[in-house]
Amino acid sequence: MAPRQQPQQSCNEGRLSLTTTAYKSKLSQSFCRLAKLYNVPRLTLQTRLNGVQLKREIVVAN
Repeated sequence: MAPRQQPQQSCNEGRLSLTTTAYKSKLSQSFCRLAKLYNVPRLTLQTRLNGVQLKREIVVAN
């Protein structure tokens, strides 16, 4: 059986949150520099900062 990926995902989410906070507080202007500094994928960071939500966070209204 393959191991679960939940702890890794929560760690990535934490780093993404820190990175978006750093970007919004103007600590750095470069997506690339922040992505390297916080060890997150650049495109994921850019997508998140553009306001795209995760599929698992979207609540579907019935």
